[in-house]
Amino acid sequence: MIAARCRSGETWEWDSVSFRMLGPDPSDTTHANDRSCVLLVEGIGGRLLLPGDISSRVEPDIASKVGAGTPLVLVVPHHGSRSSSSAAFLAALQPSIAVVSAGWRNRFHHPAHDVVARYAAARIVLANTASDGALHLAFPLDAAPRIDARERGVQRRYWRE
Repeated sequence: MIAARCRSGETWEWDSVSFRMLGPDPSDTTHANDRSCVLLVEGIGGRLLLPGDISSRVEPDIASKVGAGTPLVLVVPHHGSRSSSSAAFLAALQPSIAVVSAGWRNRFHHPAHDVVARYAAARIVLANTASDGALHLAFPLDAAPRIDARERGVQRRYWRE
């Protein structure tokens, strides 16, 4: 099987969960990061936005496509790079939780301090896989999404098992 490119506007449903590709815009021929696959996953208990490595240049377009709905969990764009997570993007999306997917002591020092400060200023709960390990997210029907467990807190030296 050959993998196909992501296409903005593609949709499908699986077990009553909707999947919608919000990017990339096929006409965008700029920086490769802004051509990242952007996926919105929507279920009855909440939404999850996976924006890839997009920069603040395409964030307004993505935010307009997300629209209103159930509470949102955001995977922080571009691992928390300075080029992403603009204040306008955070204000438009208003995620209840944001997750930085970054490696421990990564060479890019993600997430950037000013990006972390923007999430704090917006009062968005920020979790970081570099310090928290794997995260267990819950999307209950009667409440906002929440983090049920942070693996590094459950089993500090998980690699020894």
